[in-house]
Amino acid sequence: MLSPMKTHRVSLAISFVSLALALCLLGTVACETESASGNSLSISPSEASVAIDQSITLKAYGGETYFWSLSDETIGRLSNKTGSTTTYTATADSEAEQIVTLSASMVASSSSNSTNDTGAASSASSTSASKTIVIHHL
Repeated sequence: MLSPMKTHRVSLAISFVSLALALCLLGTVACETESASGNSLSISPSEASVAIDQSITLKAYGGETYFWSLSDETIGRLSNKTGSTTTYTATADSEAEQIVTLSASMVASSSSNSTNDTGAASSASSTSASKTIVIHHL
């Protein structure tokens, strides 16, 4: 049997999860890959094909800070793992598929009790999102 203190903690945790879900469903907080301005996280190009030693530049849009990662670092490499732009180079001659994942932090604005320089009530909070693309090796 749970003690009164543990019961209170469990009840509080369930209430917090219920509140978070309700805010997500109502659109009060960001729960998907859309920022407050309505811009989605995206990668250009959205799909690509490369041969061995060929490179392609990938660009990220819709976030604040970016982190790139690969599903298989034995068949390709990235020029850098942070920043809005990176270059993918195929290093293996195989008919493989590389999945490139972009993770980003995004700023979501919401109203609050504070005011900004124009007198409008606003605040900003950071959310995270991710997007993947497939690069086909020829």
